Amino acid sequence: MNTVIPIHLAFEASNQKEVEAFYHTALAAGETDNGSPGYWPGYYAAFVYDLDGHNIEAVWYDYRKVN
Repeated sequence: MNTVIPIHLAFEASNQKEVEAFYHTALAAGETDNGSPGYWPGYYAAFVYDLDGHNIEAVWYDYRKVN
């Protein structure tokens, strides 16, 4: 039996709306919430667990907000 070792995989989005679309689409497809869309200065991301337990992230870096 093969064991899947969970990983964290991040995709860079082009804007905040893409992060939100990723999150809602993933949940609708049966993925599990691991962090709804949220913002820290210059960083907007959302996280889900896929069906194999991998932590998948969509992130948008808003460089206009970074010092």
